[in-house]
Amino acid sequence: MVRLQIGDIIGYKPEVTSSWIAAMVKLGAKQRYTHVMLYLGNNEIIEAGEKGIGIRKLPTLNEEDCSVKRVNWTLSRAKKDKLKKVALSHLGQPYAFHQGLYLFLYKWFKNNKYVKWLLKILFKVDGKYFLNCSEFISRVYDEAVGVDLSPELHDFTAPDDIMESSLLKRIY
Repeated sequence: MVRLQIGDIIGYKPEVTSSWIAAMVKLGAKQRYTHVMLYLGNNEIIEAGEKGIGIRKLPTLNEEDCSVKRVNWTLSRAKKDKLKKVALSHLGQPYAFHQGLYLFLYKWFKNNKYVKWLLKILFKVDGKYFLNCSEFISRVYDEAVGVDLSPELHDFTAPDDIMESSLLKRIY
């Protein structure tokens, strides 16, 4: 196992899941990854989950169910500290359960300019109050480092958009 660093992004891609949210993301939104989280150091991660944004111990990682990605450049200690500070500033923010529907609509109707326009407005309004896991990771990197991990889909960030970003390299 590679040594994790603050700012590493862990993405889960289970074949079978018991979470209805993960099932909706995987099947409804056509995602390979169902969840992303940010490594904070000291064997802890921060994530947007069913209870909102919170910290927990790093789960057991295995290559069948997850990947770990890192930015393609070296983050300074100051940037890592800022990533952690910005991530922690979102603690307790509620999870965006209803945005699963938006992702579903976007993935199935992304070529419809009216659906895209409507969803863009809904995401902007909702994003101030509710975050899903990939939106959270994207926002932390944008606020802390000034990096948009999914520039082509900024308002519709889904787990695959983060994990397939050209700005990240696979480390596990």
